[in-house]
Formats: sequence, C-alpha cells, structure tokens
Amino acid sequence: MRFDGVGTWVRPNRRRFLGTAIALGVGVALPRTAAAAPAVGTRMAAAPSDAATALLPDVPWHLTARPWQPSGQDASGFLDVGEWIAREHARHQADDGSILDAYSGREQQYQTPYFAVSVAMLVTHGRATDLLPQGIAAMERATAALSQGRSRIPENHGEFYVAAVAKALPLYRPHVPAAQYDAWRTRLATPLGSILQGLSHNWRTYAMKGEWLRAKNGLVDRVLATAWIEASWLGSQRARLQGTRWNQYADRSGTPDTHVYDAAARSNLFALITEGYDGPSAPGMTALLERGALTSLLMQEPSGQNPAGGRSGDHVWNDVYSGNVFAQMAEHHRESDPQLAGRYRRAALMNLASLSRWRRPEGAYSVTKNHFDPADRVGYASYSWFQNYNGNVMFHSLESFESAAAEVAAVPEQPVPAEIGGYAFATDPAVFGSAFANAGGMHMQAALVGADEVSYGQYWTVLGVTRFGRAGWDGRLGPSNGVRDPGSGRAVSFAPSFPENGGWSRLGELADRYEGTASFEFVHPLLVRWAIDYAPARGRSGPAFRHEFVVTPDGVLATLTSDTTAFGVTLPVVENDGRPLDVDYAGGVASTSYPWRTDEQHFIATQPAARLDAGTAVVRGGIGDVRPVQLTVPGATTAEVFVYPRSAGDPSAAEVRSSFTRSGDDFSTVVGRVRGTLYVGRTSAGGFGTDLDLDGDGTPDAHFDTACNFVLQLDGGTVTAVEADRPVTATVQGRRIALQAYVPLTMADAPVTVGVTATASSAQNGRPAAAVLDGDPATRWSASGLDETLTLDLGSVQAVSGVRLAFYRGDVRTATFDLRTSVDGASWTPAGAGLVSGGTSTDAETFTLGGVRARYVRVVNRGNSENSWIAVTGAEVVTA
Repeated sequence: MRFDGVGTWVRPNRRRFLGTAIALGVGVALPRTAAAAPAVGTRMAAAPSDAATALLPDVPWHLTARPWQPSGQDASGFLDVGEWIAREHARHQADDGSILDAYSGREQQYQTPYFAVSVAMLVTHGRATDLLPQGIAAMERATAALSQGRSRIPENHGEFYVAAVAKALPLYRPHVPAAQYDAWRTRLATPLGSILQGLSHNWRTYAMKGEWLRAKNGLVDRVLATAWIEASWLGSQRARLQGTRWNQYADRSGTPDTHVYDAAARSNLFALITEGYDGPSAPGMTALLERGALTSLLMQEPSGQNPAGGRSGDHVWNDVYSGNVFAQMAEHHRESDPQLAGRYRRAALMNLASLSRWRRPEGAYSVTKNHFDPADRVGYASYSWFQNYNGNVMFHSLESFESAAAEVAAVPEQPVPAEIGGYAFATDPAVFGSAFANAGGMHMQAALVGADEVSYGQYWTVLGVTRFGRAGWDGRLGPSNGVRDPGSGRAVSFAPSFPENGGWSRLGELADRYEGTASFEFVHPLLVRWAIDYAPARGRSGPAFRHEFVVTPDGVLATLTSDTTAFGVTLPVVENDGRPLDVDYAGGVASTSYPWRTDEQHFIATQPAARLDAGTAVVRGGIGDVRPVQLTVPGATTAEVFVYPRSAGDPSAAEVRSSFTRSGDDFSTVVGRVRGTLYVGRTSAGGFGTDLDLDGDGTPDAHFDTACNFVLQLDGGTVTAVEADRPVTATVQGRRIALQAYVPLTMADAPVTVGVTATASSAQNGRPAAAVLDGDPATRWSASGLDETLTLDLGSVQAVSGVRLAFYRGDVRTATFDLRTSVDGASWTPAGAGLVSGGTSTDAETFTLGGVRARYVRVVNRGNSENSWIAVTGAEVVTA
C-alpha cells in the first residue's frame, strides 16, 4: 500500500495531529529532552480542501513485533458457516416455505429469501443437497411475496429481497420444472418502485446490488436498471463515501455514526463491481470503495473484529461484512498487487476466525457478541432477530467463499496492519468520532464522542477507550467494546472518573457533557505516543482531563492528569459474557480471563499508593457484564495504569508490576522498555534514531549511519531481521548491512564485517587492505600483479555461505580471481577458480561458497580485462 495523497516533509515542531489527522509509522518525532532523538523530518498530513485529497492511510512496513505465521485456514470455512446455519434454519421452516424465528415464532424481515439463496449456493458447491426441497419452498415463498410488493414483504424489507432472489434464480434453474422457473422470472420482474421502502442510507446499496443482478439475469431492462443505479449513486450514495476523510460510508442513522454500516454498504457496492457493473460511475465508485477498504484494514482488531461502537456495533454479523469486503478485495488485487491481496486474504480469514467464537451448539451464531440465552436479547436492537441476523451471516459468508475461493491458491497470506502496527488516526469528529492506534499489534480504539440518547433500544457508543486488543490474543477480554445500560444510563469504558453530587461520575455516562480530542505525538511500528484531551462541550461545565498513552507491543501505559485534584480511572473488567469469567482484584491488579483459555487481561496500577475499588455493580451490554473498577491514587497528581494482555509463557502481572520503573516519559518493565523514541522488547526492538542498545550494557548493538525509523525482530536477544524506512547502512550485532526503504533483510543473509580484519600480500601506497572494510566506496585496496592476495579473517571458524566483493571501476571492466578458504591460515582449500565479476556495476556482487566452515577467506588476483591490477572497494563475508 502506498500514499495516494499529498504529504510533505517538514522540520519537527510542537505541532500535533488533531481531530481527523493521521500519523503513520514514519517517525513523527517531537523533541523531548536533550537526550532524545535528534530533530528529524516528519511526514505529516496536509489539511485537505476536501476528503478526496486527504492523505490515504498506509502501512508500508512488513516485519511484525511478534512471531508470525499463516493462519492455516482456507475459504472452505466460509462454506462451513453457511451450511451450519442453513441446517439450523431448515428446522424452523413452516409448511408455506417461510422461515420462522426460533424465538418470536414469526417470519421476520428477509430470513426466508436469505435461506433460499444460501441453499442454492450450497447445492451449487456440492453441499447440503438434502436441503434442496426446502430451499425451493423458500424460493417459492420469497418470490410470491416480492411480486405482491411492500405490503406482503415482512416488515417492509423489500430492499433486502431483490439481490437474494435474483442471485438464487439461475442457481435453481437445473432443479425446478420449467413452469415454476418461468413463474419465478415473472415475479422477479416486478417494478422496483412497488418493492422498495425507498430509504437512501445503507438499504439503498442492497437494492442497487439487487437491481444489477436482475439486469444481469435479463429480468429487467439493463439500460433502465443502469440509469436507476447511477441516479442512486450520484443522488445519495457517492456523497456518503466522499463526505468523510477516509472514505468510510456515512450511514447517518445514529450519532455518532457507525463503522458497521460502512462494511455493509461497501460490501454491496463492491459486489456491483465484482458482478461486472459497467455504468459511467463504475471507475469512480471503485476508487472510493478501494480507498475506504484500505482504511478498514487499519480499523480491524487483531483477533479479527470489525471496529466497535455505533448502531449494531456489538452484532456478530459485523465481522461477516468486513470479511466479505476483504475477500472481494483480495480477489480484486490478486494480479495487480499480490502483497496487498495477501493482506486482504488474511484479514478475511481473521474475520472468519473471529466469527467462530460465537457459534452456538445448535449450529447458529449469537446475534450479539455474547453467550447469553438469545431469548434474553442482550445487546439487541429493536430490529434484531435471531433467525434473520443468522441469515445475514449465512448468505454473506457464502458470498465470501465465492470471492475467496478464487484467490486462495494464488495469494499467500501476508501480515495485516493490525499485526504490524505503526499507525494512529482519528476519524471525522462530526461523523464517527473514533480514534485508533496500533504499535506492534497492540491495538486501541477510542470513542471521542459518545451516544447521549437511546436509539433502537441501546446506547451504541460509549465515550472513552472502548477496545484493547493484541495480535495472537483473545480480544474479547480487552474489552472489545464499551457498555452502557439503556435503562439506568450507567456505563463502563476505560476513561476518567471524578466525584460529583455525592458519588463518582464516569465519563462514559457523560456523553451529553463531554467530548474528546485526539493528538498524536510519535508513531512507529513498535511505539506510539498519543493522547485524548477530554473537556466539557460548549456551554457545559466540569473538570478537564488529559489521558496520555504509550502503546508498545507488550501493552499500553496510560497516564491520566486533570485540572481537578480528585479524579480516577475506570477499569472495564469483563466478568460474564453469558459464561462466568475468572476475575481477581488483588495486589494492585484487576484481572479477567476465560477459565478454559490461557489468555488474560490485566489492568495494572503502577503506583504503590493506588487503590482499586471493585464494589460497584456490573453493567450489562452487548459484550456481557462489565465491572467498572475504580482506580484512584490519593495525594497523586497522576493516575497510571499499565494495560497488559498476557498470553501463556509471558511474565505474570505481578512480575510486571514489581519490575515497573518510570523516568519522565519513559518506563521499563520485565516485558519491555521505552526510552524516548526507542523501544526494546523480548521479540522486537526499534524506533527512531541511530543507535540501539539491546542488552543494556551501554554499547549499541545496532547502529545506522543515518537517523531512521527501524524495526528489529529478535529471538533470544539475537537480531533475526531488520527493516528501515529509508536507504541506510547499518551495523547490527557484528554485521554490516545495506537496507532499502521498507525492504526487510533476514540477518542469516547479511554479511559479517565487524570483527573481521583484512590483510594483503602487498598494497599500493594509500590503498591498504583495511579499506575494503570501512564501508566507503571511495576507498580501496589495490595491488599490481597476478597472485596478489587479500585475506579476510573472521576471528573464529564459522559456516561461510559466500563473499561479497565490490570492484573499483567494476562498471567498465571485469575482474578475474580465485577464492580459497582455511580454518588455520596455513592449509588452504580451493573454493572457486577463474571467477569473473559482472563488469556492469560498482556495487558488491555475491559469490557463493556453499556453507563451508572456515576462519579465513582469501581472494587471489588473476587480473582484470584491462591489466594485471586488482582493486577492491568493499569486501563482506556472509555466514550461513
């Protein structure tokens, strides 16, 4: 992925990214102290005149902070989801072919046509053939309702009928009599105006998708259908994408808006393109959809969840729509950009994995992200129905299969942005009002604006930090969303609290009084420093707060300050998601975990005087029961918490707390340390600068000849791979390497130069043997005469896989030479005779030695294409 907007390089100052600005892993470094990193060019987002020119979110990095491997999943998992739900649906089919809700006993919304199309798709792919008669009965019922218009379509949901039955029609053709098929065709030609409710938000995208499928299948006039789709796009839908900075779909059906319906609308509109829509607006539509999909990658939580908050934000089907978008984008980019396609493929499979956590014993899935009895409707909207929303998951999972199956073999998975990190940004405050930050797979999402009224039975967005997640960890514990009870108004999010009117007010409950502003100070793949300033809205009163966050791959250090003397932090601890979790509030740590899993979430009070009060009642929301644990630090001017998602094998929370030390803006724990713009952890290290001391002995283990942003992967303290954001020469644990921008180098392929010495049989005056090791292409070793030798001493016997040699005037003449190796400097073994340089470049060329064990490598001159001299500007030994 690359920026498509305008970005400028400027000198650093105290500017901050406010509101909708974005910071990406490009060293947004602000001076801190005299010991901090030197002043550096910072890439900053220009303020766009309109959303179309805004800087596009981008993660150009490749290395992950934690060990990474492909998921091992394939697209058949989407097929499984569809079949499991279809079989559960079949148990609730009435004699007239309709699908009845398991809890209301009624046909709700669009569950019947979604069952009909899903059975057709399954049978087409060789699955669930025994359900074919029931699928045909559902198709009969759905087409009959469609032909009679809005009054006969359950709950006036005609927009959702059109695409389902239009897609199903040709799939059923081999399985039904011609007369029945022709009757269905006639019904499906019913004028659109008598079917639709006519809404212009995300519902319109379902109808646009359906109308194109009708035209494609010859059910309606193609010219008229194209004209209607164009009018819908230009009249309402384009503006919903163009009007937001990152081209996220503005549904405008709640305040703040919801990222959920961005995924739904994007899935439908991109399906137009996938299905071959060729109207005049197709190119512009594609560009907006692609751009917003890139942004959606940054919003994905590392365990695969769609962004939290907003209307329907706690519903399981969210992740299905995102997976559908990502699967379509993977196929779309399969040939043009395989790496990006690989990221999309992994993102889709992550959505599938996230979905699996909500499967119920009967084969269907929970409607909201909890395991309570569906009859309790925990977290449901007034429009949420069990069978209907399971039908949603069923149909769109099968669509994901059809998109993903084509690219599986050709596109290997690549790490997604949520696993890499190096970005922080806020969305439009007047639309979504959300902020995201990720360092090394440690992910945060915050609501800068909260919902201040009940909508469709729920408060959908809770002011404050609502999500913590981490790569390779169960994000449900994070928590994965804030909660607010629609009856009492009580709320829980990770946010400030303060005494008021004889009790404690939590900011999550004060969306009518407070709002937040995000600012981003330093952004790197392994380290993000950012903050939220909470202040009363215009005309309202109350104390102001600043919540500063230092995000690392290990966890998040959150420091709260205020202009009032009494304040605290609410810690959101998930206690029950329909099944009790293990919780503990001892030793200055609030903890939660699933009894049957090893992952744990810990909110660690780092200050010795801190107090935790877990006596306040839990609040129930779509993710379950969350305890608002009150953290206060009597007499202190700050309240600090280290948010520590722990996996099996990691140090305990008690060890992290006891090892915690702080110095100004920096801190250290047993799991990692931060100093200025540098981070050192157990599996990765890096930051911005020229030097990094990994083992704390006072001597740099990595040195870069130019200040840069860099990432090191570690294994037991040994650097295994390096990546930098610009061309630099680095010396890393004894190896001198040349790096290109955003091109990772595995250290096993890097040459050894530190600790290596060079001697020669003779040398031209001023051209000594040592010059081949100084890294300067302007210096060289030169000698005249055949059989002159250059000997490189590694200091110990090692497995040598090759030698890299750069020759003076190597771009205009060839050099001929022999290579020999030795373990003792006395006995020599031939390793290559009559070797010839390329003659087209002065850059180093690699000559392989096959892993021979040696301490010494010798170059024997055989002359060059002009004379008998040898002149070497650089020599490096590559160890196996």
